[in-house]
Amino acid sequence: MLLSIVAPVYNVEDYLKDFIFSLEKQKTINNYYELILIDDGSTDSSGQICDDLANMFNNIFVIHKENSGLANARNIGLEKAKGKYIFFADSDDLFNKLELKNLLLKLKYYDKDLVIVPFNTLKKDGSLNINSYSSYISCKTILEFCNLLASQDKQLPWAAFQHFISRRFLLKNNLKFNMAYNGAEDLKMFSEIIKCKPNYIIYPNAIMNYRSNREGSINNTKNYSSVMGQLKAYVDAISDFSSQYQIKNYLIKRLFDTLIQIPMIHNKEDQNLCYRFVDANKEVLNTDDLSLKYKIIASLLRKVGLRKGLTLLLDIYKLEQFNKSR
Repeated sequence: MLLSIVAPVYNVEDYLKDFIFSLEKQKTINNYYELILIDDGSTDSSGQICDDLANMFNNIFVIHKENSGLANARNIGLEKAKGKYIFFADSDDLFNKLELKNLLLKLKYYDKDLVIVPFNTLKKDGSLNINSYSSYISCKTILEFCNLLASQDKQLPWAAFQHFISRRFLLKNNLKFNMAYNGAEDLKMFSEIIKCKPNYIIYPNAIMNYRSNREGSINNTKNYSSVMGQLKAYVDAISDFSSQYQIKNYLIKRLFDTLIQIPMIHNKEDQNLCYRFVDANKEVLNTDDLSLKYKIIASLLRKVGLRKGLTLLLDIYKLEQFNKSR
């Protein structure tokens, strides 16, 4: 078995069939891959759809379990996987044309720990933003690649659906998704992968079309565990990459962007836990190398305090989004 695709499923009945059929349309040899669907306690018809499609295709396997989150679902899929390579997909996205087929033909001859791929962005209006890594193929190390992306303020490739990773490499290094980093499991996992110094290669074309949220949308409330998970992951990653100038500054900016979610947590005590965590780790925000926008934010937070400053920034953000929608 060349590839195991692990896809957690939770209340995606409107997207699940499209996801699976976009995979089966790859017109590749079915015994090259298996699809492991982890029904993570769905309360809609997703679980039944999984079973129905497993009856249609002999390379689809379904595991039903009580809801315990993305990290645990992926880890269960990893335990069942048999492929030389593992790919963690999101079951509400789509596979990009025949790119998986093209990559599978190459994977047969690769002897790499990690293959990194870009992703396209599928907007709500159906338009597709195409992304390519063709200009980065010459990067000799992952750190060189990530520093270059960060210097261009482009998303670092920590999303799980950007990695085809050797099962042997995962098992050898005891790598699993950490359930303590809810909302940022991918970033934490990527940091751990890099620490293990994988032999890697960049594949230029996107395998997945990622469904983005509506532009400018913002939830009125945020989940505490997700916000805290992101805060912890960014603080850890900033420490892990402290010697990598561009990567570190990119992560600090993303941490600033995450801070605005704290006043969106409904429970005040949960908010306080997040504020205390940030205050205990505020040294990671101390840098003179940020853009003017983030320097202004840092100055505001120092002058009026985290709580007042972030509440003000959230109000400004919501007003900007309201004006854009008019």
